[in-house]
Amino acid sequence: MRGGRDHYHTRFGAKRFHAYLVQRGICQPRSSSGADRPEPELIVSFRDWFRQHRGAAESTLHQYARGAAALIDTLGADPSCWNAVQVRKFMLDRSRRCGAGTTQKLITSLRAFLRYLRFRGLCSSDLDQAVPAFAPWRLARLPRCLSSEEVDRLIAACDGRSRDACVIAPSS
Repeated sequence: MRGGRDHYHTRFGAKRFHAYLVQRGICQPRSSSGADRPEPELIVSFRDWFRQHRGAAESTLHQYARGAAALIDTLGADPSCWNAVQVRKFMLDRSRRCGAGTTQKLITSLRAFLRYLRFRGLCSSDLDQAVPAFAPWRLARLPRCLSSEEVDRLIAACDGRSRDACVIAPSS
């Protein structure tokens, strides 16, 4: 966990460490429960299609299938019943629980999955557009306001021969 959020990489590392301890005989393997259930047919066909038509690597397929499975678990197994509001809410709820990198990967995987569903005629044609964009840039916001001294320095920096001063001069 990082900052109180559910962090995928922490869980992944813990699973790898547990597998190592099982291999060394220190821990027992976990009992097979609902976590080891087979993938839904829709995800299997998505993987196969993406592998064949896009030449995706297994790591990419795993990433994309994980996002698709989470979407199916949340919205149900019938994509024809999904709508843009549900998809957007799923994405926004999910992004609050992970970091910027994981969120960006989830956006990419969900859009690919929804485009696949559209290609197969299994969902609304615009659901991939319901997945919001994400801007992870640092310092992407404009300053809230400039002090009067900063505005004076900015105007003084203009050479007076161009329109720079007109663009930045404060209105009275």
